[in-house]
Amino acid sequence: MATKQVKCDDCKREDCPQRIIGAVCAINQELIPLIDSVHSRDPILMSQFIVSIVGSEYGRYKKAKEVEALGVEEKVNIVDKFGDVKTVRRKNSIDNNVSTLAMNMIKAGKLLNDILNPPKAQPFLQQNNQYNIKVGAVDQIRALSGTEQEKVLKFIDDKLDAQRSA
Repeated sequence: MATKQVKCDDCKREDCPQRIIGAVCAINQELIPLIDSVHSRDPILMSQFIVSIVGSEYGRYKKAKEVEALGVEEKVNIVDKFGDVKTVRRKNSIDNNVSTLAMNMIKAGKLLNDILNPPKAQPFLQQNNQYNIKVGAVDQIRALSGTEQEKVLKFIDDKLDAQRSA
C-alpha cells in the first residue's frame, strides 16, 4: 500500500492533485482497483459495491461449506501398492478453498470498515463517526468569520421562526 490513509479528509498532503474532500484516496494502491471497478471515489458507492460482492461470496462460502462436509465419513476406493482395490472409510477434512473464501469475506469487511471509518494515525484516539449532514453544517458555520457566521445564524433563525408560525 503506497499510503495508509483511506480518505482524502485524513491525508496530510494538502497539495495532492487528486484531493477531493469526502472522497476515497486515489493514490492508495490497495484501493485503485476498487475505484476502477466502481468508477467513483464516493465511499458510499464503494461500500455498496463491496457489500454486493461480499453477499455473493457468502453464498459461495455456504455452498462450499456444505460440499466440504467437514467430519462426515465417506467410503473411498483406493489402489494399494499391489494393484488391489480396497474400500476404506475416511473423514472429510478441511478444504483450503473454503478457508480462502472465508478469509476473502473477512478482508472485504475490513476494507469496508476502513472506507467508512478510516483508521487514524493514532489508533488509541480512534473514533468511528457516523456521517451526519447537520453536524457537518455546524462545523462549516463555526469555520465562518464573525459577521458571516451571524448572517447565517440569523437566516436559520428566520427560517425556524417562519416554520413555527405556520
